[in-house]
Amino acid sequence: MKSMATNFHYHILGRSHVYRETNYRYTRHSCRVFIQQNKGLELERCRVGFVQCCGSPTSSLKKEVGLIDREYLVSEYGWNVRRLAEEKQEIREAANIQAEAFHTPVALFNDMFFEFFKAEVISGLLYKLRNSPPNRYACLVAEAKQKLVGIVDVTVMRDEAVLQHLRGAEEYLYVSGIAVLQTFRRQKVASALLKACDMLSLQLGFDYLVLWAYEDDLGARKLYSSAGYKVISGDPPWISTWIGRKRRILMIKRSHSS
Repeated sequence: MKSMATNFHYHILGRSHVYRETNYRYTRHSCRVFIQQNKGLELERCRVGFVQCCGSPTSSLKKEVGLIDREYLVSEYGWNVRRLAEEKQEIREAANIQAEAFHTPVALFNDMFFEFFKAEVISGLLYKLRNSPPNRYACLVAEAKQKLVGIVDVTVMRDEAVLQHLRGAEEYLYVSGIAVLQTFRRQKVASALLKACDMLSLQLGFDYLVLWAYEDDLGARKLYSSAGYKVISGDPPWISTWIGRKRRILMIKRSHSS
């Protein structure tokens, strides 16, 4: 019986590889990749990310990109970082981390307002997960012993005000919403999350990572500087003097893929 086969090209950590899609099972032991062709190309428990370059397998785009729920982008400082699984309970856990980090306490009915705020975070997260292709948006989570302890959003953007500082770039990865559960702070969870952002930039082929930080948040600035980010610009001074809003600084990092 003759088997129908198709070649698919994938980048693995910057190197191009070809996998042959057939009706048979293939195993690549060196990177713990298992490929099973049933109703399309499926990748299971791979610790190395895949980005499809050409070809059109019948599986979903999320599996084509190869960043499947339980695969770790990095394992650093005792923390494993992967994409958020689109599961109700896990989304609630992730939203709770961001809500805890960014909610501003109020004098009255704080618990009620916190629940409202968390509901908004969940709604926003669900919208992005359902409406953004996996090569345009990623919610990364850090975990240990199957408990989520940190989260960060990574989004492809093309803001002209930022691009003027990024030579030759048409788009960039925007890092935002980084948050860690209070009991796990100062344990390098945020450093592991930023390292995973670096890995994602390699997989998706972007030259720059960009983030905003508050000028007076010295702890965050030290964290980002240690991760390789450099200050290149900031809000105009009148933002703080006239409007009274905290001034932000723009920080960028050049990807090792470039």
